[in-house]
Amino acid sequence: MNSNQTLRHALGDNPGRSRKHYKAAQISTNGFSDLGIARNLMSAVSRLNFEHPTPVQKECIPIANEGRDIIGIAQTGSGKTLAYGIPMLQQLFANKRGTGLVL
Repeated sequence: MNSNQTLRHALGDNPGRSRKHYKAAQISTNGFSDLGIARNLMSAVSRLNFEHPTPVQKECIPIANEGRDIIGIAQTGSGKTLAYGIPMLQQLFANKRGTGLVL
């Protein structure tokens, strides 16, 4: 397995997997509460009816919450935006100013 394949595997991205696989992966997780998300953001996540993180969210959110940079490679619809957005909002709320960039 090369480094790109390792990263894709770690983030739960596999071109051969169907959307049904991602639904099954969501059900088998412990929920967003285990990812170190601030209470105010957890409240918003709950109001939006997000119950279980996708593989990319489960891997990226804790790392990004530490302030580390992340690269997430996953198929469309896998939850990358939330994986980047939650930690970015958490940092912006904590610092009361700043900017965030998602490429």
